[in-house]
Amino acid sequence: MMANGNFKIYEIAEKLGYRNAFYFSKVFKKYEQIPPKEYALRLSVGKVS
Repeated sequence: MMANGNFKIYEIAEKLGYRNAFYFSKVFKKYEQIPPKEYALRLSVGKVS
């Protein structure tokens, strides 16, 4: 969902079952070490595998 860039972070959070986008971002950052917005940006420029 992040790779195609058609969804906002809060929309992705909702689709994954998170009621709170801030909590989703916190959990995402815990596992990926970067916030979801930065991850999506890196995907768009091809710097995340």
